Amino acid sequence: MILGLDVGGTNIDLVLVSNNKVIKTLKKEISGNLSENIFESIYEITKTIDKNKINTINLSTTIITNSIYLNQTNKVGLICQTGPGLPLKYLKITKEQYFVDGYIDHLGREVKDINELEIKKIKKDLLDKNIKDIAIVSKFATRNNISEEKIKNILKPEFENITLSNTLSGKLNFPRRINSAYLNASIKEIFNDFLTNFKKAMEKLNIKANINILKADGGIMDINYAKEIPLETILSGPAASLMGVNYLYTTNNDSIILDIGGTTTDIFFYKDGISLFEPIGITIKEYKTLIRAIYSKSISYGGDSLIKYDKGEIKLMPLRKDKAYGFGGKYITLTDALLYSHNLKSKEGIDNFSIKHNINKDDLINQVINIYKNEIYNTVYKYLTIINNKPVYTIEQIINYDKLIPKELILIGAPSNSLKPHLKDKFNLNVKVLNNYEIANAIGAAFSIPTKELNLYLNTKTNTLNIPEINLYKTNIKNYNKEKAKLLLINKLKEEAIKMGFNKEQLKYEITLEEEFNIVDGFYTDGINLRLKGQIKPGVLKWKIN
Repeated sequence: MILGLDVGGTNIDLVLVSNNKVIKTLKKEISGNLSENIFESIYEITKTIDKNKINTINLSTTIITNSIYLNQTNKVGLICQTGPGLPLKYLKITKEQYFVDGYIDHLGREVKDINELEIKKIKKDLLDKNIKDIAIVSKFATRNNISEEKIKNILKPEFENITLSNTLSGKLNFPRRINSAYLNASIKEIFNDFLTNFKKAMEKLNIKANINILKADGGIMDINYAKEIPLETILSGPAASLMGVNYLYTTNNDSIILDIGGTTTDIFFYKDGISLFEPIGITIKEYKTLIRAIYSKSISYGGDSLIKYDKGEIKLMPLRKDKAYGFGGKYITLTDALLYSHNLKSKEGIDNFSIKHNINKDDLINQVINIYKNEIYNTVYKYLTIINNKPVYTIEQIINYDKLIPKELILIGAPSNSLKPHLKDKFNLNVKVLNNYEIANAIGAAFSIPTKELNLYLNTKTNTLNIPEINLYKTNIKNYNKEKAKLLLINKLKEEAIKMGFNKEQLKYEITLEEEFNIVDGFYTDGINLRLKGQIKPGVLKWKIN
C-alpha cells in the first residue's frame, strides 16, 4: 500500500493506493502547526486501515521552496578553490565566502595542493562566528574531488553539515555549482529537522514504511538519500502536480497546464504531450543552479486570493489571508466570486461587501474574475514568448526547434471547474478539467518513480575515469573504451535505483549525451576525452484509479 502526500501552502492532500488502485483520498486545510497538521491528516486517512500494510510513503513538500524564498535559511561558510580564471568579484555571493589557494586543472590533475594552515585559519574564523553550515567548491572537482575532500577532512569533526559541490552535479559550470552548494548547505539543517519531525510522526502512528520525497525533476528519492542533497526537493510541490497530470492524462498536443491552488497558480507546458524541462538547472531567486527541474512558473494568485476595495477600485490581491468566506473564512476571495450562485455563504459575503462599498455585485464578480484570468493569460504568453525564442527541452531531453503552439488548456486544483468557462473564453482553447483534479498533486506523488542523472568522464591520457555524483574516481583504466564506459554508467544507475528503494528492473535507463574529443599532443593523437550522461528516465507508474 502506498500513501501519497502533498504538503502545499494551503492544504495537505493525501491518497491511499492499494492493489494498484486509489482507495481513499483526503484534503485538509493547513492551520497552525504544520507538523501537527501532517500528523492529523495521516491519522485521519489511515485510522480505519491496517497500518502494517503501508509499505511506501511518497511525499512532496514546499518547505525548501518557502525557506529560500522567505529568506529563512541558515548562514553558510562558503569555501571556494578557484585557480586561474574569472576575477573573484564575479564569484562572490555571500559575506562569509573564502577563496583559498591551490587548484585542479581541467584534466583533473592536482596542480597545486591546498594550504592546510589557510584552511585551519578559516576553520577558526567559522567557529568564532558560530557558523555551522559549510559548502566547499573546487573549480574542477567534477574531474577530481581531492581538494574538496582534503578541506572537508580538516574541518571535521567540528563541522558535520558539509556540502561538497561534486556530489550535487557532474556538470562543469563553476558559478552554478557555487550557487547550488551554497543553497544546499543553507537549507540542510532545516530540511533534516522537518524529516526528523516527520519520522517521529510516523513512529507515533506506528507506520513502518519506506519514505520517499519528490524532486524538482518529477522523480522520487529515498528520504535518507535526500538528507545530503535537500536542494533537489526545491519545487517538489509543482513537480507532484505535473506528475499527477502525466498520470491522469495522455496527449500528443502542445498544451498549457494550470494547477490552481489556494495561494498560487502553477503553470506548466507540454511540447507534443511531453513536459518541458530545465536541463541545465533552475534559477532560484537570483541564484542560477545546477538542479534539474520540470519547467514551471508560478504566480501569487489562487482561489483564496483576497478581494479588496481601495480608493474606488476593485482589486484582487496576490495574497491569501484565510480560506474563502463561503467555507468559513473571514474575507471574500476569488472562490466566493466564482461560487456566488452556488454557495449561500459566498453569496452572503459578496452581497455584504457590495452593500458596504456601494458596488454592483455583478460588476464586482466580473471584475475580480477578469483580473485573475488576465493575470494568468498575460503570464502564460509572456513565458511562451521566451520559450519560443530558444530551443525547447522536454522531460526526456529531446530538443525540438518547433514553436510551441498550445492547442489545449489542462486544469487541476480545487477551483478548476468554476474557472473553466472563464478561462476557455479568455484563451480560446479547448479546456479540459481532469478527473480527480482536486487531488492530482497527491496522485502525482503516489505514482512517481525515482530519477537520477550521472555524468561519467573518461580520459585515456591521464588514465582516469570518474562519476562525481557518486564519488567514484578510478585510475589505471587502460582497458576502458566508450562501450565499457557506457555499461559501467548504466550499471551505476541501476545501483542508485536499488539505493532509492526500487527494483532495478522496474525502471528505464538511457544515455542522453555522448561527447568524445581526441587529445592532441604536438602533431599526434594521444588519447580520448569522453563525457557520457545517463539517467533513470522520469515517469509515473501507470496504475488504476477507481
